[in-house]
Amino acid sequence: MDDKELENVKKNLKNVEFNNEDEDNEIIKEENNNKEPKEKKDNSKLIIIACCIVIAVLLLIIVLFMAGIFNKDTDSESTKEPDSENVTPIDPDESEINEQLEISKLSSYFLTNNYFFVADGTSKYITDLEGKVVLKLNDNSTFIKGKTNYILSKTTNGNSTNYTIKKVDEDRVIDVIKEDVTGKNGLIYDENDNLLGVYEVNNNNSTFYLIDNHVSKQINFTNQTINPSRSDEGIILYNGRYGIVSKNSLYGLYDMKDNKSLIEPKYQGLNNLHDDIFSASKDGKVGIINKNDKTLLDFDFDSIDYSNGLYFAEEAGTFKIYDSNYKETENTVELDSEHKLTAFKNVVVAKKNMRDSYAIIDKTGKVTNYDFNKFVIYGNYLITSKSNNSVITLYDSNVKKVQEFNTKRNDNNLATAAIYINNNFMINGRQLYDMKTGQFKFEVNTLSRSYQSYMVYLTINNNKANISIKLEDTEIGTIDNVDLVGFLQAENNGISVTKDYFILSVNDKNLLIKK
Repeated sequence: MDDKELENVKKNLKNVEFNNEDEDNEIIKEENNNKEPKEKKDNSKLIIIACCIVIAVLLLIIVLFMAGIFNKDTDSESTKEPDSENVTPIDPDESEINEQLEISKLSSYFLTNNYFFVADGTSKYITDLEGKVVLKLNDNSTFIKGKTNYILSKTTNGNSTNYTIKKVDEDRVIDVIKEDVTGKNGLIYDENDNLLGVYEVNNNNSTFYLIDNHVSKQINFTNQTINPSRSDEGIILYNGRYGIVSKNSLYGLYDMKDNKSLIEPKYQGLNNLHDDIFSASKDGKVGIINKNDKTLLDFDFDSIDYSNGLYFAEEAGTFKIYDSNYKETENTVELDSEHKLTAFKNVVVAKKNMRDSYAIIDKTGKVTNYDFNKFVIYGNYLITSKSNNSVITLYDSNVKKVQEFNTKRNDNNLATAAIYINNNFMINGRQLYDMKTGQFKFEVNTLSRSYQSYMVYLTINNNKANISIKLEDTEIGTIDNVDLVGFLQAENNGISVTKDYFILSVNDKNLLIKK
């Protein structure tokens, strides 16, 4: 075989070695797949789209179904809070009331920018500002004004009492508590007399129905009870949440908000001083603890009182004074047996043991004695007098004497004194003192004040006033025989201006002027 033939044989062998049939078949198969008919690919797309549509429809059905359940639950008064934008102001079965009352001739209270609570004889109503009745109430209904406005209805049958409490918001009236209670029962307040709910006590079992936003929250506990701490057998929850519980004549602390015991009943006495600070007694001595039972001031005293950041700890009739950090100051004071302490601005007004004498105590515990036995506080002023004395003394917020004047009346009744209009005037009956000029007048027949664009004029006659309202010198309304002191002492003088009305509501007298 010559060289040329040998070279041809080598080429043929190389071709056979690299021509892999199996590999070629795989390549052909892959190419055929890539050349799949267009109709088959379109069918696959349609199947995928159809599946997506079916899944979307199923999800929509599930969402609608769940929404139906949610709405049903929302309608349940005891479990969900109403939607403020979708709640009607009255219950459906009471929506057909079609009664109009003349508000100006009835006893009423201005509840919100939209509602009055009205008493027409023994009948009670909630009306809009036009006098249209939106809700007829139980004849035993009471209006309770505090941090929030409430209407309380109470019906008693034997040992059972039905309480209905309606919360009055700006745009709705809604039941927050509707409970039948038995046994010993009453109302729950905080220390500022804001209504918190109702309670019942049967033997040693207690149930509390607390107002929790727009529904009642029920709390039950056994073998201990919270004793009434008000003269009307109402219960106080301090700081809006802490109840003093008792068991076997010992006292502890319960947190109603978190529904748990903080201090098991173990103290001989327990009293709230402020916030979550309490005075507690054991072995006949009194100390200071917090809500977690931590001792803040040792149990060394006969009693402890608190006012305006100061603690007054009694030892044998003399009171040591402690600051807000429970540190003893250098001062002591003798107080009367009832320990009367009144906060005024940055000081404490304290009744002393000595007759016709008070002490003023500043934040450092410094004690200054004053010679008066009656006082009232109006805004930034302390007004004092002595029994069978015609002199009244006026002090500012720093207890600096502003003015002393003789009213020529030995029977001064400081309950009728009032600071009027941004502290510009003081009036006692018909006697007026102008704080701007320092002049005192004995006979006052007219007063005036401005409110937004309105002028309010009072014509005074024996502690009564006829009131005229003017807008740009034009008289737009009058109301007669208003109690002068009631007007002066009412919040904002009982005047409110809403979007559509000027309203004067004081001492059961009402004046509504539509803009």
